[in-house]
Amino acid sequence: MVVHSMDRLARNLDDLRRLIQQLTGRGVRIEFVKEGLTFSGEDSPMANLPLSVMGPSPSSSAR
Repeated sequence: MVVHSMDRLARNLDDLRRLIQQLTGRGVRIEFVKEGLTFSGEDSPMANLPLSVMGPSPSSSAR
């Protein structure tokens, strides 16, 4: 699945993490173009660190 940016997939970080876990758990590979990140379900805990740093900001959920 190719997504332009994280804020297009979820409104907040908790929802984003949950969606990524659900989708990758079903074998879906998720690529975020703007952030340059890819999640495949085989990621190490360090690979998930940018998710916490670059997740949607509170201002993006106000849209």
